[in-house]
Amino acid sequence: MTPNLDSFLLLLEVCIVYQSLFSSLYLSIQNWKQNKWMVMVLLAPACVFLSLRLGSNGFEVMDIPSITDNISFLLLIFPGLYFYVRQLVGLKKVEGKHMALHFLPFLFFSGLFCYFEVPMSTSFKFLFTLTVLILSVIYCYFTLQLVKLNQEKYKQEFAEDGVFVTLNWVKWMMWMVTFIGALGCLYQFSQVFSGDFLEGYPPRLIILSNSIILSFFSFMQPTLYKVMEGRISKKSSDLVADTLQVSFSSEAASVNNVEENSVSTSVSKYDQLISEEEKKGLIAQIEAYMIAHKPFLQPKIRMPELANLLQLSPNVFSYLINEYYGMNFFKFINQHRVQYAAELLKQEDYQHYTLEAIAEMAGFNSKTTFNNRFKEMMSETPSMYRRRMIEG
Repeated sequence: MTPNLDSFLLLLEVCIVYQSLFSSLYLSIQNWKQNKWMVMVLLAPACVFLSLRLGSNGFEVMDIPSITDNISFLLLIFPGLYFYVRQLVGLKKVEGKHMALHFLPFLFFSGLFCYFEVPMSTSFKFLFTLTVLILSVIYCYFTLQLVKLNQEKYKQEFAEDGVFVTLNWVKWMMWMVTFIGALGCLYQFSQVFSGDFLEGYPPRLIILSNSIILSFFSFMQPTLYKVMEGRISKKSSDLVADTLQVSFSSEAASVNNVEENSVSTSVSKYDQLISEEEKKGLIAQIEAYMIAHKPFLQPKIRMPELANLLQLSPNVFSYLINEYYGMNFFKFINQHRVQYAAELLKQEDYQHYTLEAIAEMAGFNSKTTFNNRFKEMMSETPSMYRRRMIEG
């Protein structure tokens, strides 16, 4: 290897290590509970290249040379991403033997490196590269299933649909990681039979770019599902104790029928717990509050926040809008926003306002979202509706 190339590779490795350390420190300070798995993902490539550099300089730990020449840390990236997304969508923690299963590939190859000191033969390189490719595909599938579950779940709590709420960025990222991982594996397959393993700048550039993209999105990702604090009515607090709690006990588990089962069971529970007279009173309370205070004008209003303002438990409030209005929270809020925007578009005082301004006044966070929601509910775009109102 030429001195110039070696210096360039060293520079890339330094960038990976410093970027990983900085991002991990920032995420740990920002929200350790949410970001702990992403911290592991970001530190994994740094550990790989630190290990390789220490090994190439003859550094030994506990008289085991191979512990400083260990590339198996790369295998922590895939389960780390999976558990990070599980944390985001608020699923039950995986513990014990179920957790250990996800780290078997890492433990297996680490054992071969550290204790058996298996040489980097052609067959071993091939096995490791094939494992990376298989894991990237498997964890891409499982993580996309979690994103799919969130696509159903967020509409019960959120009135917005940005990439950090829908977790569409995770979907894009997983496809990118799998695609780039496949390209990296193809490169490594070409190097298995010639040259040194993980040599050259393509793998380092791939890892560095992935690390930067993951850091950016994880910096921006808010906590999605959390228990809202605040006072609620006595009746509502009693009902909370009887709320159905959906258990996600398997990895690929019943993504398609979780929402259907939970809603139907909750409906039957609250049908027994709340009388028809009480339902009418609560619905009247909700409608009066929506007219008087217009909470839908807040772009980031969430179901637990609105339930707290109404002095209802989130579960009771969600049940009422699902049962009485026949819609989820997302549609409930956006319907009010569209109706409010339609009223503004009809009024002469607002004819000189741009559609962006009308969208913002109605609680939408972008013109694109405004256009999409308006057309869904009114069967025409805001501009068409305004033109028809003026001409009519």
